[in-house]
Amino acid sequence: YFAAYFLQFNSRYYMLLITSYNAEYTQ
Repeated sequence: YFAAYFLQFNSRYYMLLITSYNAEYTQ
């Protein structure tokens, strides 16, 4: 259960990081 929750959180954080990077790169 903990592993699944951690994986979901990690994926969410990774996605946010990607979007932030893309936004900065395109600007």
